[in-house]
Amino acid sequence: MNFEVDYGPKAANAEIVSLETAKHNSNIFHNEDDSLFEVIQSAIDDQIEAYLGYPVVRREEVKIRAEWHSSLSIPVKIEAITSINYKDLDGVDQPLATKDYEFFGGVLNINLDKPANSG
Repeated sequence: MNFEVDYGPKAANAEIVSLETAKHNSNIFHNEDDSLFEVIQSAIDDQIEAYLGYPVVRREEVKIRAEWHSSLSIPVKIEAITSINYKDLDGVDQPLATKDYEFFGGVLNINLDKPANSG
């Protein structure tokens, strides 16, 4: 099955290591270089994620695009799912009921016939 995962942008204030921890581990106890530290931290986060091939900091929204089948099993590198939507015939997001999917062990399983109003 073909699918595409778009992990989207990082959530606000999402970071692997906090600014305070990075400064403390570097024995820096002033605030004059905070903006420089933040730029370096962001670049380091990006490099770690690029090396691993998946995000390690929280995302606001993850989008998975797949052809609809009555049973989908998609491995994704995410921690939790808060909701799932599909596009209806008008291109409007419609929620998928939590009873129609499960997420366990890094695999999203959807067992549902294609909704009649889906595109």
